Amino acid sequence: MSTSAEPSLTPSTIRNVAVVGHRGSGKTSLVEAMLFRSGAIDRLGSVVQGTTVCDADADEHRRQMTISSALCHLRWDGVTVNVIDTPGEPSFHAETLGALSAADTALMVVDAADGVQVYTERLWRRAEELGMPRAVAVSMLDRARADMDDVMASLHALDQRVVALQVPIGGGATLSGMVDLIDMSATTYGADGEPVTGPVPDDVAVAAEAARDVLVETVASTDDTLIEEFLAGEEITRDELVGALRTAVAHGDLVPVVCVSGAPVPMGVEGLLDMVVQVLPSPEDGPVRDAVT
Repeated sequence: MSTSAEPSLTPSTIRNVAVVGHRGSGKTSLVEAMLFRSGAIDRLGSVVQGTTVCDADADEHRRQMTISSALCHLRWDGVTVNVIDTPGEPSFHAETLGALSAADTALMVVDAADGVQVYTERLWRRAEELGMPRAVAVSMLDRARADMDDVMASLHALDQRVVALQVPIGGGATLSGMVDLIDMSATTYGADGEPVTGPVPDDVAVAAEAARDVLVETVASTDDTLIEEFLAGEEITRDELVGALRTAVAHGDLVPVVCVSGAPVPMGVEGLLDMVVQVLPSPEDGPVRDAVT
């Protein structure tokens, strides 16, 4: 959960994240939802209405698209998160490259209806060239044609290192929340948009258990000690799982995937923020990367 306590600004309590992806994938709406859910802002702005924090320029309001990268800040669970919202239009690619040079992790936003697109692939390759850790937020799961299975298939075709940390409950107009595969709990949202955490619903329990098995085996395969425990049939604790996952992400061995919907009712944003502070590298965690050229 979020906290109002002032964090200690040390490298371990900072996350620097560049939010990147194809135009129209919902990056700015997602960043707005992150700011809102964390309490950094008290009102959820809209790209259509020109009221988001990151799209402040009049030309951005007119075009309803991000033109210049924008830096914003939030606090979650005692950690300061610096977020850079970037353009998804290739014409402004230099802005996105500048953001990648300043951040420690690239958060790739992928539309749940359209999946991996051309610019997504271009940004993925650039982050790979930089040796940059990545994570994925599958957005717009409340839209028509949204299909998490299809998106995961397109992500696996792009990179075999992706692994889901969540699965959605429903999809499209029936989306009601997400299952956290690490804790095996469900967060659902009522008409008021407030999150409620509880047990995994019966109708997604089998799929969630199967997805968790894949997560545990995939993470264990990156750690010699955990894979021995896994093969011996021993239970891997939550702390062991999260610790190995964080190390694997920092070194580019795995790419975690979460489910979100930024607008009109933010869903899954709490789980995304949990992933940012628990799994993504701090400035002192990741390997030294090449400079952007």
